[in-house]
Amino acid sequence: MFYRLCCDGKYEKSLRPFVRDMENFCCESEFQFLSHHELYWKIPCEEKFSFGEFYCINQKVLVFNRQVWDRAMRILDMDGIFQIPVTIKKCGEQHYYIIVVPSRINCFDEKGRILVNHVGRYHIFKSSNRNDKSVYLSETLMNELKIFTELKFEGVA
Repeated sequence: MFYRLCCDGKYEKSLRPFVRDMENFCCESEFQFLSHHELYWKIPCEEKFSFGEFYCINQKVLVFNRQVWDRAMRILDMDGIFQIPVTIKKCGEQHYYIIVVPSRINCFDEKGRILVNHVGRYHIFKSSNRNDKSVYLSETLMNELKIFTELKFEGVA
């Protein structure tokens, strides 16, 4: 079983200015236009922001808490993921994150069902259909990431 990632995070607004130049590349999984160098984002103290475990900025840029993502990576054998380290600072406090950009794969049949044999070891991916902007997760990864309170999942056939 696979799931579509849906997010309505309330703190992502503070992070939007930092991803403006990369969000379309992340949405299209165009790794060649993204740098793998660590990013530093400084949030002003007066900004309404809370350090969370996950952000889905404009439904395009996936930002995971680094400890949570590292734990998932140790448990799962995953393919096709481009990662960019990020340090977020606010009022002297800093936390470490990872921008995760999953690959696009040919995974649906003509009836819109995910072909399990096409997915392989991809636990997080996007469809090769350019009109589909969704991010899909395996049930195994979804279960691992259940600690996210802001994360919602929709089942996919």
